[in-house]
Amino acid sequence: MKFYNLTITFLVAVMIIAVSAFGQSLESNHKTTDSPKFRGDIYNSGFYNTLGMKSFTGVKWKFETALKRASESSPAVKDSVVYFGSGGGMFYAVNISNGEMIWEFKTGKQIKSSPAVTLGIVCFGSEDSIFYALDSNTGEELWNFATGDKMVSSPLVSDSIVYFGSDDLYLYALNIYSGKLIWKKETYGKIQSSPALFEGVLYFGGSDAVIHAVDSKTGKEKWSYVTGAAIAGSASISDGNLYIGSRDGALYAIDAASGNLKWKFRAKGKIHSSPAVYDGVVYFTCKSGYCYAIDALSSEEKWAYKADGHPSVSSPAIADGVVYFGTYSGTLYAVDAKTSEQLWFFKTAQGIMSAPVVLDGVVYFSSMDGCVYALH
Repeated sequence: MKFYNLTITFLVAVMIIAVSAFGQSLESNHKTTDSPKFRGDIYNSGFYNTLGMKSFTGVKWKFETALKRASESSPAVKDSVVYFGSGGGMFYAVNISNGEMIWEFKTGKQIKSSPAVTLGIVCFGSEDSIFYALDSNTGEELWNFATGDKMVSSPLVSDSIVYFGSDDLYLYALNIYSGKLIWKKETYGKIQSSPALFEGVLYFGGSDAVIHAVDSKTGKEKWSYVTGAAIAGSASISDGNLYIGSRDGALYAIDAASGNLKWKFRAKGKIHSSPAVYDGVVYFTCKSGYCYAIDALSSEEKWAYKADGHPSVSSPAIADGVVYFGTYSGTLYAVDAKTSEQLWFFKTAQGIMSAPVVLDGVVYFSSMDGCVYALH
């Protein structure tokens, strides 16, 4: 009987290991079909496991927003619908195939926040200081929540809670269905960074130059780390590490559990963008116009690509071995992730500040010319 029990225990252990390995394989090979929030997922990875766009064929569609006001909101894609805000204060849902409008919703001021879509709800903040939750199918307002200042931070939704920051110095946690306040965390700076979530902890930066780690259920601070200047970009989490840039011109790698600094890489300009992490490499842009590829463990520079000399605050996207990002010149670039070789570029009428989204061989992004583009 003892031998039998040992045999059963061994077989169970083998099965657990096999299932675990299979689960990891499924996760690593999971195809990206939607991009329901800024940077694609709760880790703000900026990586899309999908067919990329290694050559430019043309414009699939182009959507002109009301008044063609400057647009900084990055698109979200869910169930064949593209959602985005505009500089004219309008929020849109358009058909992913042809760019035709499904519905629109008017707010009081321009929308820089990028939306999150889940559970039949699309939510976002506006510069009218109000956070909105709409029915994602109809555009009907479900609820709204007033903060003390404008919002640029993009929301994250997990376990029926929506998290976002505001220029009123608070990070908020609301019930996604009712808009009821669960908790709010006060800081000493504006929060334009969009939170990332890893193992029950939220990570974000602020204009107080501080990287914050707070418990997602209570808002209680786990740790904080002070950088040299304000933080406008968002953190990306990979393999237990946090990567985030600062206006002090440095990219920081920090242990997500302890808050201890692992390394700091000095770029050639202020960093406003949010990094993308894939296959052991961190990609980010800076105000001097460079796009960098940095080894995630050692901080060794793999390459630095200077596009056109114009600043870049566009957060890069990674898909199918290609890095996609925009610059103030209004140009969207696609470069090889391994070599930095330029594959193609596309010019819009004004600067690009949004983060591209890549799905099934199509790149979606907004431009300061007031238009949202789908390229293929």
